[in-house]
Amino acid sequence: MRTHRGKWLLLAAALTLAPAIYAQPAPARESAARQDRSYAQGLLWKIEGSSGQPSYVFGTMHVADLRVVALPPAVRASFDDAKNFVSEVTLDTANLTQLAGRMVLSDGRDLAAVLGQPLYEKVAAVAPSTGLPAEALRHLKPWAIAVILMMPQTNGENVLDDRLYQMALEQKKGIHQLETIDEQVDLFDSMAETDQIAILSSALEDRERLPKLIESMIVTYLKRDLAALYRISEAQGEGDARLSHLRTAFMRRLLDERNVRMAERADALLKTGRAFVAVGALHLYGEHGVLALLASRGYTVTRVY
Repeated sequence: MRTHRGKWLLLAAALTLAPAIYAQPAPARESAARQDRSYAQGLLWKIEGSSGQPSYVFGTMHVADLRVVALPPAVRASFDDAKNFVSEVTLDTANLTQLAGRMVLSDGRDLAAVLGQPLYEKVAAVAPSTGLPAEALRHLKPWAIAVILMMPQTNGENVLDDRLYQMALEQKKGIHQLETIDEQVDLFDSMAETDQIAILSSALEDRERLPKLIESMIVTYLKRDLAALYRISEAQGEGDARLSHLRTAFMRRLLDERNVRMAERADALLKTGRAFVAVGALHLYGEHGVLALLASRGYTVTRVY
């Protein structure tokens, strides 16, 4: 069971990391607006409303790197004090099973039939580096392969978000999620198949530079520099004409639209206080980020760490 869970945790982490790795540049006006706004520095933020009991929003990075999963004292203290733990999605067995089903081709074709033999052979060649056998990849949709290729190897360790979830279970906190698996998967599954294949091809070409990119993002994350983290993600894919028609819509759906949903659904828990909300760090930054949206709802937002 642990092996099965580990494989699907890899897929879940890949899905939630994708906005950081594959975010494409938004229009210049939007980009400039993001860079000029606050919430550019910091990972832990106190959220205060009328209840008098503060909650906290923590920006995560969906990796298992030991430098990332080691919680700073301020983060650990706010987590331990919380009554409720809130994440993007709950990495429980039911959600992981649902995720597995959504990633699998269901129309009778296999990946070779979808991609064509030359591209499929390139996918099969990198299968050992994904942690999944080529035979397992054969049955997955192109977008699923793409997000797996964007994910760094975890060596069997749980990513930060799952570690927080396991800690919340051990402390018997209330467990809540801001999105459903279907909502996250629909970001990719609703794409035209030709667009999914274009993303997969790009992910294959970028595979060799991924470790350097991930390291750069980790170093920036540890500096708590959300603005710089956004700039790194913004630079990915520049000059790729095949994907230019996807960029604006993809960025809006991956970040801005999800931020609105997250802020709306977090509101009820934040009103009662003592909630610990953990979402990907890129969701915190800028005028359309979760923190700005919470401030617009009347909460006082204060950087802690």
